[in-house]
Amino acid sequence: MIKRSALNEIGDYAVWVGILLMASSLPLSLFGLSLGQFIIAGGWLVGGNVKAKFKKAFGDPVVWILWGVYFWVVIGLWNTTNTHFALDSLRIKVPLFLMPLFFSSIHQFTLRQFRIVLAFLVSATFISTIISFIIYLGWTKVKVHDIRDIVIFLSHIRLALLVCFSVITCLWFIHHFTNYLHKFIVFIIVIWFVYFLILLESLTGIFILSAAAVLYIIYQIFKRKTLLVVRALGIIFVIFMFSSAYKMIQYVFIDSTKIITVDSSRLLKTTKQGNDYVSFISRQDAENGNLVWINICEKEMDSVWHQRTGKSIYTFDESGHEIQYPLMRFLASKNLNKDAEGVSRLRETEIHAIENGIANVNDLTGNTISKRIRDLAWEYRIYHFTQNPSEHSFTMRLEFWKTGWYIFKQHLFAGVGTGDIQDEYNMAYINLGSKLDKEWRLASHNEYLRTAILYGIPGLIFFVISLFYPLIQRKKSNDILYLAFLFIAICSMFTEDTLETQTGVTFFAFLNALLLFQGKVVLKDHHDELT
Repeated sequence: MIKRSALNEIGDYAVWVGILLMASSLPLSLFGLSLGQFIIAGGWLVGGNVKAKFKKAFGDPVVWILWGVYFWVVIGLWNTTNTHFALDSLRIKVPLFLMPLFFSSIHQFTLRQFRIVLAFLVSATFISTIISFIIYLGWTKVKVHDIRDIVIFLSHIRLALLVCFSVITCLWFIHHFTNYLHKFIVFIIVIWFVYFLILLESLTGIFILSAAAVLYIIYQIFKRKTLLVVRALGIIFVIFMFSSAYKMIQYVFIDSTKIITVDSSRLLKTTKQGNDYVSFISRQDAENGNLVWINICEKEMDSVWHQRTGKSIYTFDESGHEIQYPLMRFLASKNLNKDAEGVSRLRETEIHAIENGIANVNDLTGNTISKRIRDLAWEYRIYHFTQNPSEHSFTMRLEFWKTGWYIFKQHLFAGVGTGDIQDEYNMAYINLGSKLDKEWRLASHNEYLRTAILYGIPGLIFFVISLFYPLIQRKKSNDILYLAFLFIAICSMFTEDTLETQTGVTFFAFLNALLLFQGKVVLKDHHDELT
């Protein structure tokens, strides 16, 4: 029979293995996340002293605040009619209860153990990005219709958040390394992570990293010991970032909505081959300031396109869209008429690009970020003039938020209950006469708005308190890792239902508990060196 002390050691070891498995699985395996939680739970029980562990957790006010988020989900059952959805939500959010319990009651990590967990997370994130890059290069059988398709283990947004946190963690490692070779290797990994965010066209990830850099530089500017030249450079960088953000907002939300008028002399009647043109001047789809739906002769486009590719413009590309529309948009971007002459003037590289869904000539040479910003402006322009956001992630979010605000105003204090949000959204889309296609009629995509809809103003207030109270109570304002994580999580919740998927809720619950309860060693010893 195994002695009790041996069981304790086995339990502690199982907890450690489960934590490392979860850290490794966040960017790589949903199954690993679930298995890791089971291993931690088993080890936590086998390790003994369960009563003392509960007592330790119960005595911590931060634990109760974090548990309160899960308890509110339970409380929200009182006015729920869709019990199936509600129970599923309870299951998904279990990590919000378990992670604070486990991390607050197990033995305190050493600084070395804490760093090992972070190293596993960063390494797994690095591996996930490398696999995505291999898929991007076409070295696998995975079909890529959109750049986001290269991320196969989890949502591309979740991976972007993990990359952001990994960048901050790597910089923290660099600060503590004494070996310059190690510093250099980790710095290269940082460069890779930044490049990957750009490749992924992740505006969310780039915004979060940029905003974090701006906030850190502002902090350094006001530090008394900061050199004058460093302050000057910091101010220049901050001004540049704010001006860039202003220009992007101006371009996407204001410049893109300007009405384009066409001089009657530009509206042609017949092509050089004597065929009739058609124009729809009321449609404001535009590329590079040129209207798409003018001077169109489909007959000639189809004939010449068939000669050059062996296909009709009415065939579908691999993304399921007719070639005709990206073709017309591409011709408009070059200020060419949509006729035989226009198609004939396209280069072979441009033909191939159109077949792959590229609809603007600038996308052949510009960087991926400028392409993504142009896409946002184009999406918003279409939404502004047609009120139909379907199939476009950015404008669909605007429709989700508008509809969610409508629901929230009808349930200010009690909310709709834990399980009824999608049912409420379905009715609201009908009541508002939304043009969003039924297949895209989803809910919220904003954790704060979702919480307000589910649990009313009281639930939203408590949720916001749960985010900031641990920071204040633990006095972790000097813990750069926790501040970075909290900033990333808070930002992500503006555009995503972060706590509504297993990966999202585990990302938040695991890292939040790890950094809050086991990150104490970071503040205790900033000067330990890695070997």
